[in-house]
Amino acid sequence: LRKNEDKLNHHQRIGL
Repeated sequence: LRKNEDKLNHHQRIGL
């Protein structure tokens, strides 16, 4: 359940 959030966080960090 938290794996999806971790992936989204990683993508957002790179996008920012």
